[in-house]
Amino acid sequence: MYLLLAVVLSQSAVYEWVDGKGGTHYTNDASSIPAGAKVRTVEGTELTVVPAAKPDVAPRVAPATVNRCEEGKKQVAALEKQLADLVKQRQQRRDEEASRCQQALNAQGQGAYARCVAGVGGRAPEEEGDAAEANLRRQLEEAKESLRRTQVSGCR
Repeated sequence: MYLLLAVVLSQSAVYEWVDGKGGTHYTNDASSIPAGAKVRTVEGTELTVVPAAKPDVAPRVAPATVNRCEEGKKQVAALEKQLADLVKQRQQRRDEEASRCQQALNAQGQGAYARCVAGVGGRAPEEEGDAAEANLRRQLEEAKESLRRTQVSGCR
């Protein structure tokens, strides 16, 4: 008790706070008091209740990091849209081919249908589409990984 009195007399402000387990703590550094603690300022003999500082919930993020995060999100969204459009176009072409082959079957018989399905000379565009889709998927994964690394450094 005498030690506390000596501290009170030698310091301009001593803070007394109670933790979540009921333990009482003393400090002269208000910034070391956790948010939400019951705090009293001891000045001479007078006790005054002091509200605890609110925690800084959102991490401070440099504007450049925020911009990189936004740019990364936009790049990922654009690549996802390009990939979805490409997949949709390829499916439409397949549906059109299937319809054309069905018409060949109805009009010319089994032989015409077999030639249509075999796609004599028509596979090169499909292979190019496979390569384009694979390239877009690779770019998308790289963009997602880059965004993840940027988010780890500070943005949300």
